Amino acid sequence: FDLRKNPLQIARYASPRFMVRFASGHLTIPEAEKKASNAFKGALVAIISDFAVIGADVDKPADIEIVSRAIEERDLLNVQL
Repeated sequence: FDLRKNPLQIARYASPRFMVRFASGHLTIPEAEKKASNAFKGALVAIISDFAVIGADVDKPADIEIVSRAIEERDLLNVQL
């Protein structure tokens, strides 16, 4: 949890192959999702959007509640990302 703001420490979880693919622009989104999910023992997914404003930190209980509510509302409206 404390590593989330330190990219160099997070990089320690990645293999050299992963880092080379990332640095060379050859890393696919599914590869990144799988590696991140395995490293952090949870389901992590990328959200592709033209709108940077949707980016948010979800690192506090209140943040999780806000995001959970937004996902529920999206599902109720049947909105596709």
